[in-house]
Amino acid sequence: METLELPATIAVDRNTAERLRQLAAVWQVTPEEALSRAVERVETAHSERPDPAAVLAAYHAKGGFGAEKAKDFSREVDENRKNWGPE
Repeated sequence: METLELPATIAVDRNTAERLRQLAAVWQVTPEEALSRAVERVETAHSERPDPAAVLAAYHAKGGFGAEKAKDFSREVDENRKNWGPE
């Protein structure tokens, strides 16, 4: 565990505090270390998400929908719209 560099007090609701204690018990660390690890994991998970614009650009680079698939989708949407409404 790293040396404490910024002493701080945080306020959390009882449910969050209990969940933090449970997580600390599972990881066999202090609640402070559990919080630190949880923050690190969230940061890592967030940084690994693909950029939506890059995903869309890659999709378009592959040609997107073919004409027939686009027509099928359009027909499906039209059919759903006909059946939409109060039952």
